[in-house]
Amino acid sequence: MATVLVVDDVAMFRNVVMHALKGAGHEALSAPDGEAALQMLNAARVDLVLLDLAMPKMNGLEFLQRLRADRRFDSLPVVVVSALTASPQGGSGLPAGAQAQLLKSRFSLRDLIRCVNDLLKVAA
Repeated sequence: MATVLVVDDVAMFRNVVMHALKGAGHEALSAPDGEAALQMLNAARVDLVLLDLAMPKMNGLEFLQRLRADRRFDSLPVVVVSALTASPQGGSGLPAGAQAQLLKSRFSLRDLIRCVNDLLKVAA
């Protein structure tokens, strides 16, 4: 069982994703923005982060930059799950520092769980 941190400012989205993760055998934690997510990472062991980009206080890109600047989290897998497609890009077309990206308008919970499980296998 892995622990997944769901970072999204929409509570309904967080709750649905957390329920699906728990149904797939994972522990799920949540944070409504990047600031709260950084605090959560300092308080709990997290194996993967699901990250929205458009959030108040600290958006997903700023969170990702701060996450990667911290040696403790430089290899923590991050999946961007966002309605946004325009962002500073890494060489693969992903936001720099992310391992995968799912558009909210095009993914299913089955796709999300498959992506999470695949990244957790690679990270293990």
